[in-house]
Amino acid sequence: MTYGRDGRLGLRTWHGDGGNIVCFPCAGGDSLSFRSFAAALPDWYQVTALDLPGHGGAPGFPVTSLDRLVQLSTAALVRRPVPVAVLGHSFGAYLAVESVRRLGALDSRWRDVRVILCSARAPAVATTLPSPALADDALAAELVGLGGIPQELVGSPLMAQFLPRIRADLTAARSYVADARRQHRPPLDNRTLVITGAADPLCDPRLAGAWREVVTNPDAVVIQAGHYVPQTAPAVLAQTVDGWLSTTDALPDAHVFLGA
Repeated sequence: MTYGRDGRLGLRTWHGDGGNIVCFPCAGGDSLSFRSFAAALPDWYQVTALDLPGHGGAPGFPVTSLDRLVQLSTAALVRRPVPVAVLGHSFGAYLAVESVRRLGALDSRWRDVRVILCSARAPAVATTLPSPALADDALAAELVGLGGIPQELVGSPLMAQFLPRIRADLTAARSYVADARRQHRPPLDNRTLVITGAADPLCDPRLAGAWREVVTNPDAVVIQAGHYVPQTAPAVLAQTVDGWLSTTDALPDAHVFLGA
């Protein structure tokens, strides 16, 4: 594993013998959230996970604009080899879609990169995202309920460091959702897989079809997991991703693929 910085971003890479998968973490998360997922993948994959500004090992303060985060991500990724796939977890799915959209306009090879959206609601149905304006105790309680943090961390020094990060990411997410509803951007043509956990309290698998407004004809799968799939079900996620990347056939919409 190696770690480096590119501008205001941190990039953590678990090295493999083949194609790279670029990963965007969930709100408040950092590159280490993909450690177990990278370990569970076959050796022929390489995984590069991003730390956004003020997250993990990246310097500076958290950024509240998704467009600015996309700019920073695009500037870093356009200088690197084109990956086989980009995976976004929860909030990271918005960054994945918009970064690939922008990179495809800069370099046509990015139009063949596959996109994986994990535990994320499409903007059209993202109506109940946690509010960044919640008091610390209330916001922490929501995160505990989602399985994002253990109860024992509430009120700890680690929680005090974590809350500004998640507030910034939630602000960026809510602004993006509002803008996406108004602007109606053309759907992204990259082949896409939407992964939802059957026990996810935030993302209803029945709403996966709403992603058709954002990406063209996505495949959809349901796995046995909650919301924080890379951390709590990394082996199932790795098996699902590898299986999908290894096939050229489209999957039936809402098909229960692996790990069910």
